[in-house]
Amino acid sequence: MNRHKVFSITHLQKVILHVIGYFILFCLPILYSRLHLHGALQGSDHLFLTGALEFFMVLLLLTIVFWLIHLNRIVAGILMPIFYFFGAISDYFLFNFSRHIDVGAIQETLGNELALVQEFIPLALVLSVVIAFIIYYILNRYKLGKVPAIATLLFILTFSSAALVYDHVVNHLFMLRSVVQSYMPTSGFYSVGYYFLHYYWAEQEAVARTDISELYEFSMPENKANEPLIVVMVVGESLRGDMVEPNGYAINNMPKLVSTPNFISFSKAKTYTNLTREAVPLMLTRAERDNFEESLTETSIISVFKKLGFATAWIGNQGLFAGVKPTFGPIAMESDYVVNRSDLRRLSGNQITYDGYMLPFFDDFLAANSGKNIFVVFHMMGSHWEFDERYPKEYMQLMPTCRSAPGLCSKEELFNGYNNTIIYTDYFLKEIINRLDQQRAIMLYASDHGFSLMEGGFFSNATPSKPKEQMDIAMFAWASDKYLQQHRQMFADLRKKRDQDISHDHIFHSLLGCSNIKSDIIDGKLNLCE
Repeated sequence: MNRHKVFSITHLQKVILHVIGYFILFCLPILYSRLHLHGALQGSDHLFLTGALEFFMVLLLLTIVFWLIHLNRIVAGILMPIFYFFGAISDYFLFNFSRHIDVGAIQETLGNELALVQEFIPLALVLSVVIAFIIYYILNRYKLGKVPAIATLLFILTFSSAALVYDHVVNHLFMLRSVVQSYMPTSGFYSVGYYFLHYYWAEQEAVARTDISELYEFSMPENKANEPLIVVMVVGESLRGDMVEPNGYAINNMPKLVSTPNFISFSKAKTYTNLTREAVPLMLTRAERDNFEESLTETSIISVFKKLGFATAWIGNQGLFAGVKPTFGPIAMESDYVVNRSDLRRLSGNQITYDGYMLPFFDDFLAANSGKNIFVVFHMMGSHWEFDERYPKEYMQLMPTCRSAPGLCSKEELFNGYNNTIIYTDYFLKEIINRLDQQRAIMLYASDHGFSLMEGGFFSNATPSKPKEQMDIAMFAWASDKYLQQHRQMFADLRKKRDQDISHDHIFHSLLGCSNIKSDIIDGKLNLCE
């Protein structure tokens, strides 16, 4: 007989022993890593509570999974060694590269030739797998006492039940979903499934697009100072140009940026679409408003920077694949390193993710590519409705704010909430600048579109009549002193355009031009640094 009874003491003794061993070996390191990230994102508040909740949920998850597997000896004999195998791999990457088996790791592995993957298998990884198998073999032969097994099960069930009730009441079980997606062994299955459901098709679509980096010649003059160049493009969300302090707005909602040296605001910047799915491709490809379809058939500026040897990243607080056919998912997939909102949610354990959550990933990318030229795209949540969910409570500086349907709120409440999102955007952009201040770096920011705050009875964006407040956008530029030392004239030309009519059409050409990249593809009339 290969089947166990649904409940037997022997079954329980084996399951609980593997739960304890697997948790200590492969889940505890992930818990520590997640709490470290939680502290970096949100401070030490509620750190113990978060740790305790995830601790008991993981134990419950392992108990259920291992219990079901051990109902059949053959199934257990096949799957348990696989779980230990991938647990060992997860530990190796977590301890050596601060990451475990996630979508990014799968993307990198499948994106390389087999020979390169084999070269990346060091002796330490092999030893980690061997040790995991030895421990599995020992645990399989060892028999836990009946009393400890029953007591441990009761302990797990009691406290995990309390954790689930709390998560259901407070988070609608979001933390449980995050645990399933983040901890071995289920995280491995989740990551593989997510990759093939979303990333794989986007990568294939990106490959199928015409590669503009192969259509044109691109070059960069040698940097005599041997200083790497960091170029950052920040795609904002719903930030209208007439409501930011640098453009003369009466409320001090961007005090950090207006006091920052080398900061420029373009007072007459416009978009030609009030849809994010159209605006983002128009910013990052050479397509212009009259030929949007070109943005869906050619690669983006990311492919150009990659060809020139830049390390590239897409770090976003918005999804890449939801809704109607995504237009910028394939663009993001051109990058070497991709983080989107689902990653931020999973790694932070929070359903609401603030733009500041992207900063630790930026720090890691800068550290991992120190000494290299770097190009990064940030995709913000910015000033998207609902406003109070776009910033931590300490940035709610203007009150009251709208806490119901927009049509039921006063103008003051709507404007207060919207201005609070701008105050937080001011913080976020300044944090990026602080990280680049001592580098040779330049940053461009452009919102995808503006936003109606009940003017003319309209709220939000995407109104077919395209009212003015949805088409006027905030657009900024900043450069470091080291950048100015080598490119002072380019930045002076950029500054001259601050009160001219400009649009998303300028961004592709300006990112290349301001990076001192030479190519026939660059339109001098659209290059703000010329």
